[in-house]
Amino acid sequence: MLSSPLLSGSAQSGLILTLSADANNVNVKSALEAIYGAGSCDGKVTVVVTVLPGVTIGSGAPTFVSLNFAGFDYGASLKLINYGNIYGAGGEGNSGAGGRALQIDRNITINNTTTGRIFGGGGGG
Repeated sequence: MLSSPLLSGSAQSGLILTLSADANNVNVKSALEAIYGAGSCDGKVTVVVTVLPGVTIGSGAPTFVSLNFAGFDYGASLKLINYGNIYGAGGEGNSGAGGRALQIDRNITINNTTTGRIFGGGGGG
């Protein structure tokens, strides 16, 4: 994962997270707070997450979300730009439910580009 500096020129703080390598179970808020510090995601922040081409964000188990946007305050501005792959985990055998690709509990803008793929995990057979 790479990040770039805080955006400037705005009264609101802006946080950028660029996912440049394959990863599982990415919690956006936790990743940003690890980079920018505790409390950096509080309030009316602007968050932009970009998944680069060829990068796969997945999950090792269907009980875990692949890319989790949960936990931001109301008023936060969330945006996902996806050039890569975001896949929920496949279900366990004997009819297990597949996993979720995304967890979102606030309004978000998603730009799923022509190369971007977002798939929930299929159920186990």
